[in-house]
Amino acid sequence: MCVCRELGGYKALAVEIQFEAPRRVNTPVTSSRRAGLGASTDSETALDNAVNGLSRSAPHFSARVPFWARQIIAMGFLVGLVAAAFVVATSAAFTTLFVALAIPFSCIAIFRTAAILFVLVRRSPDGAMLPPSSDDALPTYSILVPLYGEANMAPQIVAALTVLDYPVARLEVLIILEADDHATRAAFDSQSLPTHFNIITVPHVRPKTKPKALNFALKYACGDYVVVYDAEDLPAPGQLRTAARMFANTPDTVACLQGRLLIHNATDSWLTRQFSLEYLALFDGLLPAYQALGLPLPLGGTSNHFPRHILKRIGGWDPHNVTEDADLGIRLVRLGYEARMLPSETWEEAPERFAGWLPQRTRWLKGWMQTWLVHTRQPLRALTDMGLVAFVGFHMIFGGMVLAALVHPFMYVLLVWQYFTIGPFASPIDGAGHLITALTAFNLALGYTSAMVLCAISALRRRQSGLLLHILTLPVYWLLVSAAAWRALWQLLFAPFKWEKTQHRIRV
Repeated sequence: MCVCRELGGYKALAVEIQFEAPRRVNTPVTSSRRAGLGASTDSETALDNAVNGLSRSAPHFSARVPFWARQIIAMGFLVGLVAAAFVVATSAAFTTLFVALAIPFSCIAIFRTAAILFVLVRRSPDGAMLPPSSDDALPTYSILVPLYGEANMAPQIVAALTVLDYPVARLEVLIILEADDHATRAAFDSQSLPTHFNIITVPHVRPKTKPKALNFALKYACGDYVVVYDAEDLPAPGQLRTAARMFANTPDTVACLQGRLLIHNATDSWLTRQFSLEYLALFDGLLPAYQALGLPLPLGGTSNHFPRHILKRIGGWDPHNVTEDADLGIRLVRLGYEARMLPSETWEEAPERFAGWLPQRTRWLKGWMQTWLVHTRQPLRALTDMGLVAFVGFHMIFGGMVLAALVHPFMYVLLVWQYFTIGPFASPIDGAGHLITALTAFNLALGYTSAMVLCAISALRRRQSGLLLHILTLPVYWLLVSAAAWRALWQLLFAPFKWEKTQHRIRV
């Protein structure tokens, strides 16, 4: 049975299940493919396609080569131009560079302000109710669950997926394990899995990433639709039904529905509170606003629902991009599809300690850098694919977010420098100084104000008022994000495909 408990004022889904002996179903989605998947000639082909399929068929969409030669030349030329400008006209060059770096920060703040207005005028999270569907009318569904080093999470994920309100005859769950992850395999072998669960073993080959595992498993998925869940996910029991109804009532160009992600351990630490506020603002504010404005959605790594035939048609996930979800959202737009928000929640776990948070955030930001590089290799082609609005939005969302995180600490440096050299209340001597001071003040004021207001509105709408006081410490959290951004840039140069695993702990 499914039990909802109140944990620290936040409703988290907890599940307690006593499994019966595996039962047979009349018309299962799955064939007789139990735990031996991944050891045949067919699997060798699937593995080759999982690793090389995208880079072979569409190299301009693959992050396998982090920097193309033209990008290296362009960046070298730009660095040389900036260096020469500083030699010839230091003051003018500094002002121009600062303004150029400040613009993306300003655009992100403006996007947040637009999201605030959108949230305030929106009557309901997702508009009209969708008509119900009978069990016989529901499509078949494949749930992909990529795991590595998650032996302790096996009981929770099995329990959470077993209570999903969807006909078992139209459902399959593919537990995706790495060949060298013997502990997690043993944890699943020790359980009495329902008959619609299958274990897929991914052979050991580089890169060892989540998208490679998903690509490999996609070969064996049979459902009309595919959804990805992570080890710690607690999806709403009715999420698959909601997604199926929404797909049935949307145009064929809708290739992804993104569930709303919420944090169920928000009260564990200061970091989890900040993480929860960040997710509330993103999934209840920014992403719905992006959708309304016709901007591309940077997908989250879980609760993404896809029509399987479209996912296979576009090449699946990029195994060399460590934020494969965000990249896939942009590729969908470039190929003529769109993603929309799904009116259903999935509860996730946030890292409690900095030692766990930093590697995860580094990986996310590195993946955003990879995604921006991939889709700026051929700017005119990308502009033609996306259209002007989505193209500009892509650069502001991806390039702007990353650049803002990198530049953010230097705004404080400028303020400190002015404090000790000119004085806290003195005006700069020249016009350039006035411009720099004004831009710095504008960015910090609008950036923090828009973020705090959006977090506050989103928290109140979710009845999580206990988080409001922690919004005041948002500037400290942003400095930590900047530290992760610089670490991500270092890894992009020297370890682009390194996947730093996030550890989770059982919550039921």
